[in-house]
Amino acid sequence: MDPSALPKNRRLTEDNLTARARPMTPAEAEAARSRLEAFLNSLLEASISVLTDEELAAYDGSTGLDATPVPLSSRGPSRRTGLCASDPDGGWYVREGDHRDREDDKGKPLRKISWALEATIATMARPPGAPPAHPSLAAGLAMTRPGEDPGSTGARVLASLAARGHQPGPLGYDRAYTQALPEHFHLPVRALGYQPVMDYRADQLGIQANTGGAILVEGTWYCPALPGPLITATTRLRGHAITPGLYDQQITARCPCQLKHKDGPGTDGYQRLSCPATGTRPRLICPLRQASLTPRDGRAKVLQPPPEPPRICRQAAITIAPDTGARYRQDCPTAARPGTGHTPPCATPSKASTGSSKTLPTKPSPSPPDAASAASPHNRSSPRCC
Repeated sequence: MDPSALPKNRRLTEDNLTARARPMTPAEAEAARSRLEAFLNSLLEASISVLTDEELAAYDGSTGLDATPVPLSSRGPSRRTGLCASDPDGGWYVREGDHRDREDDKGKPLRKISWALEATIATMARPPGAPPAHPSLAAGLAMTRPGEDPGSTGARVLASLAARGHQPGPLGYDRAYTQALPEHFHLPVRALGYQPVMDYRADQLGIQANTGGAILVEGTWYCPALPGPLITATTRLRGHAITPGLYDQQITARCPCQLKHKDGPGTDGYQRLSCPATGTRPRLICPLRQASLTPRDGRAKVLQPPPEPPRICRQAAITIAPDTGARYRQDCPTAARPGTGHTPPCATPSKASTGSSKTLPTKPSPSPPDAASAASPHNRSSPRCC
């Protein structure tokens, strides 16, 4: 079951280490890794199998995904002596970035924690505010070098859960997975049925993608008439330009501009979304959609529609491909408010279950106040709709 060809328990020079490595093809290493992970996950499944029917029925598929270091007894390689580590399968683990970067974006060396392996763990969780009804057990595990393709490793762990019959649900994870390659993580995870819940770096806020005139703002698709102050609300909060109270109001004021779900996503990942000013109960009053102009009942109003209406403003609906904005899309309209210490829903149990927690578990954020008088540039009385 050992997927490594490298010799252990002796400190060798790099040439000797290479010479003593046993022959192993990539296919053989992959097969050995699959056997090892199947064994590890069968041990975890044994702990889940003793849950009562009531406990299993209370689990809705909410899952936390995180990685944590597993320090090795070996010291790391030495530049002074030129010797490799006695356990060469490890790597230097650092807290920042993807857990393997040696320097930050300014060239400053990052603090090493230890010579270690990295355990990627999927944990049973529950929605924010839900009372405890089942234990938050570790349900999936994989071991790799620190930062070695965390996206693919996370997707592999979740695929193991699906293969064992666990239902998918909201999936909370940190920014190490947000910045993974979509084809390695986000697309396969969504194909399994999981619904990502994430936070973003400062340079990932605001408009993240667009198609057919629709804009993706912090994970959610909106009408192109979404006012600028609402697009930049999170950026301005992190820059201390607005208060948390005003931020809550402006996030709520985005709701009338959120595109309506029409169909999908299907097995191919494509979905159909429509303009919020269409349908029998339009959420938005827009001069480009005549049927939305009446009755004038206090709904949010578009004062400056696009001068050249894109497809989302002309058609009944548009089709959005699964790879459009895949890295940032999430079903939850907004992530956890940054700067408050709150992690995204479902993310906390994963961190709390590991021995080297990088973030202390916190209570879920309280619901934002009613924003019937939200400070929206197009309508200061935008109703709550999400």
